[in-house]
Amino acid sequence: LKPTGRAGIVLANGSMSSSQNNEGTIRAAMVEADVVEVMVALPGQLFFNTQIPACLWFLVKQKTMRKGEVLFIDARKLATMISRVQAELTDAVIDRIAGKVASWRGEPDAGEYTDEPGFCRSVHLAEIAQHGHVLTPGRYVGAEEVEDNDEDFATKMQQLTEKLGEQMAKGAEPDGLIRRKLGGWGMRFDIVTFGELFAVPQKNGLTRPKSVHGHGIPMVNMGELFEHPRIHNLGMDLVPVSDGEGHFLLQPEDLLFARQSLVFEGAGQCSIFVANAASTVFESHLIRCCLGKNLSNPYNHKLLVTKRRRSNSSTARLAQYGRAIQSLPGPLMVPTPDRRGRRKGTMAL
Repeated sequence: LKPTGRAGIVLANGSMSSSQNNEGTIRAAMVEADVVEVMVALPGQLFFNTQIPACLWFLVKQKTMRKGEVLFIDARKLATMISRVQAELTDAVIDRIAGKVASWRGEPDAGEYTDEPGFCRSVHLAEIAQHGHVLTPGRYVGAEEVEDNDEDFATKMQQLTEKLGEQMAKGAEPDGLIRRKLGGWGMRFDIVTFGELFAVPQKNGLTRPKSVHGHGIPMVNMGELFEHPRIHNLGMDLVPVSDGEGHFLLQPEDLLFARQSLVFEGAGQCSIFVANAASTVFESHLIRCCLGKNLSNPYNHKLLVTKRRRSNSSTARLAQYGRAIQSLPGPLMVPTPDRRGRRKGTMAL
């Protein structure tokens, strides 16, 4: 680039967080050199040749405004579906993104820039360094502000209770599907609470203030959980862990749930920990569920993701109405076929 040059690049989402093949080192050098100007997370299904989500990197040779800052924009939920498999960003959404970038850059007639929770935020390089130079916008923009519609508590509670009944009925549909599939294969199975399968009691993770982030071992947080159904060799925050906190170390096939969510769809979000190059822990906003060795966590992960999509975790939503929504994975009812049944069930799901 020439001194006043600027570049825009479309890359896979992994480029924002991966630490493989020195990608983390390269990303850190780019951030510290202050050449990263804007990061935009895009929704999936925008492209004809792939359905995976992508991201936009905007790079600049020399910043004239906002030195030492990066603008993060999270546009993952702003797509409009135009067919069963294809999404697009409308002109209004594109104008909204372009307007925020223009005002952040201080362009004439663009207006004054302000952060918008859940959508965009200007972040200093020091904070990015605390997050291990991960450039995922969802990690920085925070949660969208929720409007209070001034309904009284009794009315809201009645509406939620009615919604719960509807969602519980929908949540039973995947169980019926599995019953029919496995029954058709001549397999026997039981329906038990998910908590009965735990090898150890479910556990909340570690609490570490941001001031100590930057050294130690990787820690899975809400950002990774919401963006990666399978957690495998990702770039993550580093935190110090003492010798007495070894019970927070994740094992392959551990299931992680969002313990609390500030948004309606977040309760019960579930990912499976596959592996990481280094020993890895998990933060306090997550719940780890470790099942017995003779069980298949990939099967249960597929099952719980399906149940969550259908039931939207309404039981969790009512648990702490009016505050952060708490997930309660233990009481969920799950079918437990034998090993062959779990393998076929995973394929069916």
